[in-house]
Amino acid sequence: MPSDPQGPAVAREMLERMARSLSANAGRGCELRVLEGPVGPQLGQLAAVRDAALLAVGASDRGDLAAALAGSPSRHLMRRGTWPVMVCPRVDHARA
Repeated sequence: MPSDPQGPAVAREMLERMARSLSANAGRGCELRVLEGPVGPQLGQLAAVRDAALLAVGASDRGDLAAALAGSPSRHLMRRGTWPVMVCPRVDHARA
């Protein structure tokens, strides 16, 4: 299936609307950054630049076998990061 050439622009606009909404509701600015590349290393670099005290990430949507073979951002951060990482369970697992 060919990708939609307008997809990135539509996604960025959606993210910008979300950032504006979060900023208005939180009473402080929300910074939007769009990064390219493998998610785990990108989050690690961003955490280092921002001197993060904690990284909160969602659990992998992949099955256990796929996550074990291909890796996941949360696993990468837990193994290679130098800061605390909190992995939040998926909604379907949190209710179980």
